[in-house]
Amino acid sequence: MAKPEQLKKGVEVSIKRPSHIHAEVLGPRPGDAGLPPEQVTYKVRILPLIQYLPPEDLELVDPSKEPNARLEYMSRDWTQELAHCNGLMQRFLENQNDKNLSNEVSQSLTRLGFFVAR
Repeated sequence: MAKPEQLKKGVEVSIKRPSHIHAEVLGPRPGDAGLPPEQVTYKVRILPLIQYLPPEDLELVDPSKEPNARLEYMSRDWTQELAHCNGLMQRFLENQNDKNLSNEVSQSLTRLGFFVAR
C-alpha cells in the first residue's frame, strides 16, 4: 500500500482495487523489453481518464529500467555504475584495442550522463 506522503503528482502507481476498471492498452512498458511474456506489464489508459481512489487501493510502481537510460546523478544506481565504469576504464587502459570493452565503456558513460546517446 502506498503511503499518502508518497503519492505526489506524477508518481506512477498500480491500482489494486476496484477490480472492474476499463482501460485501453497502449503497449508494453519499455523497461520490460526482453522479459518472458508472462512477466511483461502493459501501459494502459484508464477509461474514464480521471478517477478518485483512496491510498489503500494504490501501489507504487518502480520506474522502468531502460538498459541505457541515464541514471539520476548520485543515486545508488549511479554510484554503482560509476564503480563499474571505473573497473571498465582500468581494463580498457590495459587493452585499448578491445572493441567490446570500448562499447561497454561508452554505454556506461552514457548511463552516467557523461556521453549523450545518438
